[in-house]
Amino acid sequence: MRPLARWAVLAALLAAVISAAAPPIDPQALLEHIKFLSADDLQGRGNGTAGLERAGDYIAGLPLERVRQIHLAGHTPGVILIDTHDREVCEEVWTLYAEAVALCGPVATMVERDGHIPALPELLTELGRARAIVATDREVAA
Repeated sequence: MRPLARWAVLAALLAAVISAAAPPIDPQALLEHIKFLSADDLQGRGNGTAGLERAGDYIAGLPLERVRQIHLAGHTPGVILIDTHDREVCEEVWTLYAEAVALCGPVATMVERDGHIPALPELLTELGRARAIVATDREVAA
């Protein structure tokens, strides 16, 4: 078997094991969560808005022990922020990540880049920052 095919099989097996260990997800309940969090009455969830506070309170009430992975990515700057995976992770996202780790505990984290991929040292810097946030949370919890 080719090396790439081995990794694909291993990834599929790992995903099956993780899925088997987690309780089933109710698609209707998931849809209701998405509808609430994307509703216009949350006012775009901009920094310092009541909509952001409501969204944060709502998320804090979810079963966060079920979170298995956190995805971090950069976005194209502009009025509307689109998760384009082609820039470094911005400060606001790092702040949200630290808050998520405090709520969920340390879970698998993926720093994703699909375009404008920088040199390896820059990627390792972002990885190091994610690890430092998790380590800080563990120190605070101890």
